[in-house]
Amino acid sequence: MTTQSNIAAALRRARFTRGAGVRARIMAVALIPGIVLLSAGIGSAAYLVSDGKRAARWAQLGVETSRPVTTLTQAVQEERRVSLLHLAGDESAGRGLPAARTAVDAAAAAMREAAHEAAIIRTDLADEITSFLEVREELGPLRRSIDARSIPLEQGYSAFAIYFDNIVRIAALSPRMAPDAAIAARLSQGNHLLRAAEAVTRSQLIVEIALRREQPQPTERIEFEHRVGEAQGEIAYLRSIMEGPHRQRLLSLTSSTEWNLLLDNNQAPLTRSSPGRIDYRTVAAELSSDLLGIWVDETTDSHHDAERKGQELARRSVWGAAAALTATVATVLLAVYLANRLIGRLRRLRRATLDTADRRLPETIKKLLQSWPSATNRWPGFRTSASQRSPAIPDSACS
Repeated sequence: MTTQSNIAAALRRARFTRGAGVRARIMAVALIPGIVLLSAGIGSAAYLVSDGKRAARWAQLGVETSRPVTTLTQAVQEERRVSLLHLAGDESAGRGLPAARTAVDAAAAAMREAAHEAAIIRTDLADEITSFLEVREELGPLRRSIDARSIPLEQGYSAFAIYFDNIVRIAALSPRMAPDAAIAARLSQGNHLLRAAEAVTRSQLIVEIALRREQPQPTERIEFEHRVGEAQGEIAYLRSIMEGPHRQRLLSLTSSTEWNLLLDNNQAPLTRSSPGRIDYRTVAAELSSDLLGIWVDETTDSHHDAERKGQELARRSVWGAAAALTATVATVLLAVYLANRLIGRLRRLRRATLDTADRRLPETIKKLLQSWPSATNRWPGFRTSASQRSPAIPDSACS
């Protein structure tokens, strides 16, 4: 086989053995970055859409549970009141225990369903949410101890305080899922209303217990002062930072005569000679209920804003994903187009090379060989000098 034949055969073999590999490599260089970019864009968009929908669902759940939290709060406060009065020796209070416990159980059942759904939405908060259910299970032994009056009054008071504090902690989870800082701040501020309402209720519960004795105990005076101070501090903080339509409601409530008399820190409520014969328990219940009402409205409005923000985030994520997908597809198509142009140029180069090896090179050599005798006849000394410089090309080289 001649040298020219060897070159042509090698090029033909390269056409079958390496042609597909070159194309695949060029296309890989063009497509891999685009595919990676597309995957990253789709993954990021999917996460943002999911996060937005989860935030919206969390906010919707917050709206749905605001009033059940209020119902549970008031039910627990009432069960605590009759339970502690029962421990203090009030026989009439014991007769109200079954109804109070039924109300707490019904409200807690509604809250348990919401807690289970919340744990599914926010798996990272599942442990904290589950803690509410665990504290709820501890009410059984506490109730049996109260029925048998085998638990000290102070211990019963502390046990109910732990249960309510747990409700506050559950409510405090809402700001952690807010879609922006402004809504998180509003939700966090709203929880101060919940604490203020509880402080008012606890202070007047101390009054009811203390008035069953001739003289209040020192610990009761200290607890009363502590709860009055807590309520005043929470309200002072809210009056300084709270904004929006519910601020005026709070200002009107906390500027009323009833509020000033109820939280006048001179311990007048702990004496039997109350000024103006005020029914402190009724006033406290009304004020606490009003504070809870403001808390519900403020929290509901904040959750509605959070729900809209979450839905807006989901929509923006969808549009962002569509834009990213369009840009990535355009980039991939451009890369494919440029790669195909490069492959086309390589194919033309290969065809030109094969044409040179198969046709043009043999023809050129043939013409050179055909012109060899005329060159030797024209210059007689050429054959001799050429043969001395290089060997003659055999005829078989042209075959």
